[in-house]
Amino acid sequence: MPVHFELSGGQTHDIIHAESLVVQSPLSDFVIANKGYDSQTFRHNIEQQGATAVIPKIG
Repeated sequence: MPVHFELSGGQTHDIIHAESLVVQSPLSDFVIANKGYDSQTFRHNIEQQGATAVIPKIG
C-alpha cells in the first residue's frame, strides 16, 4: 500500500526524490521500491531510519 508519493516530470530520474519520500513517510520496517531506486546511498539512508530496503539490484 503506497503511503506517500511525489509527482515529477518524465525525464526526472527516480532516485532524485528517493530520500524525501522516505523522510516524509511514516516510520516502517521496510521500504519497497523498484530497481530505479537501487543506490548504496539510498539503501544506507533507509537503514539509518531503522528500516530494511527491499529493492532489486540493477543488472
